[in-house]
Amino acid sequence: MNLLFACALAVYLLPGIHGTPVNPKSSLTHDICPVCSPGTHTAFPDAVPLVKPAGENTCRGSAEEASKPRQVGKKSSHADFVLADTGNLGDPPVDNPRPAKKQTQTLINSNYEDTNQRQLWLAQKVDLNQLPSSSNTELYASGLENMRERVPPELLPLPNLIYQVVINPDVLAPYNFRIKASLDLISEKYNFRSYTRQPEEKIPDLPVYMVSRLDPQDHKQVVVPRIVDTKNKLCSPYAITGVLSTLIKCVMFSQRALLNRMNTTPEEAVRQRISLMDWLLERFFSSDGQIPIFGEIQAAEYYRRKLKFKPIQRHLINHLHSHTDPRSDYTSGFTSHVVIGIWYLQQHPSKWTEHFDNQEMNFWAAMKESLAVINDVKSKSVLRTEPWGSQEYRDWGNFKIADLEEVLSPLTSKRSWVKARFPQFKQPAEELSVLEEEILYRRHTVYSDALPVNCRKRMLSIKTIPHFTGLQCNKRVQKVQQGGREIITIEDIFLIRLLGSTVKENPGQDVDKRLKILMSVLRGLYNTLNIHLKKLGRPFLPNSNPSYLEWLSGVLFDKEHSFPILGWIPQELVSSYTVQFTPIQQQIILSLTSRRTNTHLFTDTAGFLGYWCKNYQPEYWHTYFKDESGFGKLLLNAIIMATSGQR
Repeated sequence: MNLLFACALAVYLLPGIHGTPVNPKSSLTHDICPVCSPGTHTAFPDAVPLVKPAGENTCRGSAEEASKPRQVGKKSSHADFVLADTGNLGDPPVDNPRPAKKQTQTLINSNYEDTNQRQLWLAQKVDLNQLPSSSNTELYASGLENMRERVPPELLPLPNLIYQVVINPDVLAPYNFRIKASLDLISEKYNFRSYTRQPEEKIPDLPVYMVSRLDPQDHKQVVVPRIVDTKNKLCSPYAITGVLSTLIKCVMFSQRALLNRMNTTPEEAVRQRISLMDWLLERFFSSDGQIPIFGEIQAAEYYRRKLKFKPIQRHLINHLHSHTDPRSDYTSGFTSHVVIGIWYLQQHPSKWTEHFDNQEMNFWAAMKESLAVINDVKSKSVLRTEPWGSQEYRDWGNFKIADLEEVLSPLTSKRSWVKARFPQFKQPAEELSVLEEEILYRRHTVYSDALPVNCRKRMLSIKTIPHFTGLQCNKRVQKVQQGGREIITIEDIFLIRLLGSTVKENPGQDVDKRLKILMSVLRGLYNTLNIHLKKLGRPFLPNSNPSYLEWLSGVLFDKEHSFPILGWIPQELVSSYTVQFTPIQQQIILSLTSRRTNTHLFTDTAGFLGYWCKNYQPEYWHTYFKDESGFGKLLLNAIIMATSGQR
């Protein structure tokens, strides 16, 4: 009887298990918690995720939160970044997983109605950067300004484009310096280390927090944008400097490839490069009629005008946000191409029409073809030595370096000759003279009183030279014996830091190596010139009052009239210097920091010898050399005879 009763009970309950409709709240395919059911989650990307209550691990929310209306905004192409910014709000709901990553960039900006509207604006010569944010298009919500058509996968730039980029470091360095100087200025004024982000400061569809701060100078309220990365951490200025340097390298390399395809003259290519880079850096740092990506804007103006980031800025922000994510669509290569395309559309619409027939597909195809052509050894060697476009950095004061370079051009134009003969003017380290060793020893001991340096400590960029130098805050410890006891004093100082073309500090070993080469080549040229002068029956070039090495030591270490190249200065005396670095100091800094070729090092060192002779041996200079050309001719003949074995 008991067995029959059990069977009957099982038959009665079986339909409910195999198919009878049941309450979805108790279904095994959903969370047990009622507020986690599918009905409580929306599919909109801008929906605000529920906050996980403290101490409750089995429920992703509360009944009170479930009863609140969901915040639903308009659809945005930055949905993936919105979700990435909610890491501090708790885990995402199980039933609404994070959207899958786009497999290609072909789905970005595919609204053809907006594309037609853009073409109409181009015909009317409307600057899309100046369109109001109330425009009836989706341009200000998409993240891209004009490049809105589908991009076929075969036309997308290679992900490893950055590893193929070749740019003359001297061309890149001024832009790196401008980036670092702008970022240092903001870091100097506002301290974000103790900043606690507030939800109301977050821009809904961008990984940016608009932080309110008080300007320490005029005590007015300002708004400072801060970008967060994919881990929801504030991007540091140190990291941003490297990211922007990589981006502008890709921009310049890609633009140069495109200009080569258009058969642009070198002079016009330099002008277009300067125009593009100035325009791009304005998008980052200018507050003129826009929110700077890095900078500050008056809070009254920001809230009164309800300013928004421009479309090109939104794209750049997304690139900075996801630069650490290898799966990101916003790679340096893709972003650089978009920057070039929008620059043509905004600044040179006639060239856009002429070269690309108003078709974005033509632009992407041209970029692909241009990079394929330029990616060879010969083309890259030209880019590696491409001129900067400005001769301001060749200012040598009263010494006409251009005249000397013209006379020495028969040698320096043949790079094979310089490569083969230049080592004859380098001396081994063990053959350094006493004074040369003293200069190296002084370089090692000049920082001995300073505290150990933190490479990420705040650094002030020096604006009087185009690149390569910065002032880093530090302290100097002095120990003095007085009255039988030791007295310790601490002084606030600025260390002079030599920065390379990537705005990173040159290590001491690298400075030592370059300094040894500079001194040995200087000695080799001096001896070679004297041998030739003796053969001509002329007296030796004097080497006293001061000698060329004593002069070089003064340029490196003296701080009576200007900053020392190697050393430190008291912080309270910085403003008392009318000249930070003299023109000849800037040239020596250039030799110690930039990736100069043997050709440049050869002519620069010859210039240093001529500069010393003209300014410190004036009587001999005017008697036997007359001018820079006369000095160059004698030096040229001396070098030819020395390298050909004729003594």
